[in-house]
Amino acid sequence: MGNAKAGKTIFFDSSKPRSSHACHSFNGEGTQIGPDLSLVAARSPRALFSSIVLVSEIKDPKYAAITVALRNGEKIVGVKKEEDVESLRVYDTSGLPAVLRTIQKTDVATINYSSESVMPRDYASVYTMKQLLDLIAFLKSANSKSPVTLKDLLE
Repeated sequence: MGNAKAGKTIFFDSSKPRSSHACHSFNGEGTQIGPDLSLVAARSPRALFSSIVLVSEIKDPKYAAITVALRNGEKIVGVKKEEDVESLRVYDTSGLPAVLRTIQKTDVATINYSSESVMPRDYASVYTMKQLLDLIAFLKSANSKSPVTLKDLLE
């Protein structure tokens, strides 16, 4: 059975640069690079599990992956935060935690958007099944207090 308290510890684990809070928020805490995960509580445990371990295309275009190739040969991969006439602000996810970078448009060679998520694809090997159940129980905690079990992931 998943433990929401243990899942919260995993979500906000500051000792791991790739923990969920580095890119996501939950009930106002964390970072807003990716979607606010307190809004996913209504999803089934199986759907949450799949979205963690089987990263796929993004659903919301504002979280689209962007690759900015600079004239000096450098490439920045991440998520666009904002853009104005002179510059582009991108959360650089090449390393985590992500860094917000301001890029002058005069320095840009090309910009490419992708429908793929920048979310790491190896959480199935980073976390144990128990830790994943705990994390899902935490995500579900915004909606309900019912425990999450392995059976929930199979249904």
